[in-house]
Amino acid sequence: MPQNVISQITLATLLFVVLGFLLWRNNLEHAGPQTGHAAETDQRFTGFVARQFGASGQLQWTLHGKTVQHDTGDRGYAMSAPELIVSDRQHAGPPWRLAAPIGTADEALTDIRLSGGVIGQRAAYNRQGPLRFRSETLDISPRTDTARSDDKSRFAELDDQGNPVWSSDATSFRLNYREQRLEQSQVQDSYRPAATVQTPTPATRQPDDSPSSQDQTALGAQP
Repeated sequence: MPQNVISQITLATLLFVVLGFLLWRNNLEHAGPQTGHAAETDQRFTGFVARQFGASGQLQWTLHGKTVQHDTGDRGYAMSAPELIVSDRQHAGPPWRLAAPIGTADEALTDIRLSGGVIGQRAAYNRQGPLRFRSETLDISPRTDTARSDDKSRFAELDDQGNPVWSSDATSFRLNYREQRLEQSQVQDSYRPAATVQTPTPATRQPDDSPSSQDQTALGAQP
């Protein structure tokens, strides 16, 4: 057989081998996401906003974020950069803004978990300065207007310059934002006295830098 014919057959065989390998690898790459990610998620949205209204039409909470995906089998939602804004419906005070890098929720949005480093903020209200807290995770129940965390946390009231008037470290806490009431465990308070401070510490709180097993604070709510 002529040498050029053998070379052509060899070249054609190599081309078929290479083509077969490329097709096999391409099928593997496409099979991965179809058997993994698609089996977990059936819907995905960017720039989402969800709102809950009461029977009288009053806004109760707003949830928005960067992305949200719905898990198959009605197993709930996974969110990135979520922020939940919950209203103080009882005292008509400013809302709490609760934000975190990631979040999850059940199918009916009755239980929401923020995680990855939560920051909560509330604007000044009723002679009290702005409030802020930090915690690793936060579990929120919009139906009962409560939020809780079993992680270490720090609450603080800020003055006009953004400096803490008082701060409170705890091992866990429960926040009722309808009644503007905070319950903490294993509390360590600190207070920065200053003649120019115009925002008094909350009722029932007497910060003294001493730890206590449990503390309850009214966060600017009317008596």
